[in-house]
Amino acid sequence: MMQIYRDNCCFNRPFDDQSPLSVRLETESVLFIQQSIKDTKIELVWSSILDFEIKKSSCENRQEATNEFRKLACSVVDVTPDIEHEARQLQSQGLAVIDSLH
Repeated sequence: MMQIYRDNCCFNRPFDDQSPLSVRLETESVLFIQQSIKDTKIELVWSSILDFEIKKSSCENRQEATNEFRKLACSVVDVTPDIEHEARQLQSQGLAVIDSLH
């Protein structure tokens, strides 16, 4: 079965202003993928970085909705020394810290 990883932006897209066509289309894609996860057609991989980002959110609705997907994850990836090493290499190429850890 296909496994996917989504960053926090994907989970939050349905909460964004839907008036721009591009946002509406992206939201439809996100919702389709989320339904596929719920229907167990796709497996979701989670990370401790997602947990960190979600806790920083000031919007409880977003936190609750996103955390519901954590319960559906087939696995959770923690930050390891190897991941930190790879993240530092990505950061040296200009990627932001959180993005590099995803």
